[in-house]
Amino acid sequence: MEKSDIRKVLRSPSKELVELALGYVNLTEKEKQVIKYVEMEGKTEERTAEILDISTRNLQNIKAEAFKKLDFVWSYNLFISMLLRA
Repeated sequence: MEKSDIRKVLRSPSKELVELALGYVNLTEKEKQVIKYVEMEGKTEERTAEILDISTRNLQNIKAEAFKKLDFVWSYNLFISMLLRA
């Protein structure tokens, strides 16, 4: 699954569907926060790192790990495939 596909799901106008889709993936609390602020709310990585009191590099590593998990789980999920077609 491409990063653009993951972002398409995360930026879906239906927050309920996004929450359901995220429920399929075992993200850490920090990964959830990074995804929420950067991908769903559109905050910059720098601002998000300030909010979470972590370095920008650490944030980037957390985000990369979260995307790996999302890719692994969502690539084989029929529900996610249906969201991408919508």
